[in-house]
Amino acid sequence: MTLRTIAIGDIHGHAFALAALLNAVDPKPNDTVVFLGDYIDRGPDSRGVLQQVLTLSDRCRVVPLMGNHEEMLLQARRNRHSLPMWLDNGGDATLRSYDSSEELEGIPTTHLEWLSSLQRYHETESHFFIHANYAPNWRLDQHDSKTALWLPLTD
Repeated sequence: MTLRTIAIGDIHGHAFALAALLNAVDPKPNDTVVFLGDYIDRGPDSRGVLQQVLTLSDRCRVVPLMGNHEEMLLQARRNRHSLPMWLDNGGDATLRSYDSSEELEGIPTTHLEWLSSLQRYHETESHFFIHANYAPNWRLDQHDSKTALWLPLTD
């Protein structure tokens, strides 16, 4: 039985803040921590954030979701023409955290594979979690990237 479900979003490379938050909530083995994406970019330690999220699964159940910043990195990896857009949106800080300048090859394969495995949403009997938005007239598994990862919630 799950004791608590804890949702955390938009860490953006702030490993120190994530460590402080996790210390404060102190997840237990029966807790679930749902990460809503945007682990990387902008902040000084994206690498440290990913390491914390990866190792947290030794302590509790972790449900990591995709954010638009992860999608930008993966797009830049598939298509080098997308690299400038990612770099301009904080990707440069992510690369610096891996001691790399403009080379995606500096990011460990394990981190890239983990980022590639992220889901767009998580659903329980009583809640669903998604990075940005949902269309109530669509099934969750039919949401496109633009809606699920980019569009802000509107009235």
